[in-house]
Amino acid sequence: MAEVPALHQWKVHPKAGVVTVLDSDRVHVLTEECWESRPLPDHIETRDVSFLPDGALSCAGRVPSDRIPGATTEAAVRVQEAPDTPWQARSPRLGPLDAIQTIRSGGLAELRKLDAEGSPILASCLCSWFTEDESSFLFALRSGGKDTVKRLKSDTVRLFDRSGAAGPRAAAERRSSGKMPLSTDGIG
Repeated sequence: MAEVPALHQWKVHPKAGVVTVLDSDRVHVLTEECWESRPLPDHIETRDVSFLPDGALSCAGRVPSDRIPGATTEAAVRVQEAPDTPWQARSPRLGPLDAIQTIRSGGLAELRKLDAEGSPILASCLCSWFTEDESSFLFALRSGGKDTVKRLKSDTVRLFDRSGAAGPRAAAERRSSGKMPLSTDGIG
């Protein structure tokens, strides 16, 4: 009997109308009709997937770093327009000051959550030294211009919410209190 992946590897994609399950080298997609299985991109350790409004599959995670001095990994996004087409790199494009501050604060080692179902694409990661600094980073990946990043000091991003008229929000948990405040600053 095949082993059922852990629940944290399952994800509902409301706008795409599908459910995905991450496996070690594949993503399984439950459509209205059947399960489809697609290979994940090579050379990226995928942590999350999402679908762009046009149906393209996006993967977020980490790759070996060749750009960040002293880092072993760096945040990465890959996009596949359709099955059997090549994967395109779409990693965060920060301005020099934002990049330096984010690297120094431990925010560019990997991406753990991704929501590509609207604009901007949202991604988040934990601080690289999370046991000492429980901050997370929220990225807004834009189709034109520079991407933006916001450090959520002492907060951990748990989910993204695009249901409101005010624009996308991130639900973050403050570890010390366990409360889930909603933050909209710097996302849209």
